[in-house]
Amino acid sequence: FNWYYNTNLAFGCQGFIYYGCFFELKNGTAVGTDWDHYEKGMFGEFGNKTQWYYYVEKANKHIAAIDEVLMNSVNKGVLLSGTTMEGHFDKVEYVLEGTSWRELKDINGESMVGCFNYLGKSAFYVVNYDTEYAQNITLDFYDNYDMRVIQKGETSYVDTDCLTLTMGAGEGVLIVIEN
Repeated sequence: FNWYYNTNLAFGCQGFIYYGCFFELKNGTAVGTDWDHYEKGMFGEFGNKTQWYYYVEKANKHIAAIDEVLMNSVNKGVLLSGTTMEGHFDKVEYVLEGTSWRELKDINGESMVGCFNYLGKSAFYVVNYDTEYAQNITLDFYDNYDMRVIQKGETSYVDTDCLTLTMGAGEGVLIVIEN
């Protein structure tokens, strides 16, 4: 779930529709078996909150923290780092060559990085491309920069030329170069 919405944000998506707000009997398990009252939708057949409700709640908190930047940005493409996604984007013109863009010199880790022009500043949306495991993703910059980092809906500020992010499976982190 995290990977789905974060990779879309890296490509510049500015809106989501979460399919299946409510459980529908017609979408249930095959006839003759027990219905799975928790599998479909954010709310189950009996109005109960399902696992999907909590995933969406967490996603929306993070999206609300980053939307001011992404909604006022122009996506310039994505950078890919690592071997996991080899062949996934062979015909996608939106992929930038290499692992460098503006202030960003290099990326280490299995990641997709959306590159944005945010009112003349650079912004990067880093996504852990691994859907199962957490990992550290390191971004090397050409110089020390003041950066705003938004992760899990929380904002912090750093001044560095090398930023290592500890990211959960499919997680996304927004970085804005402030100077």
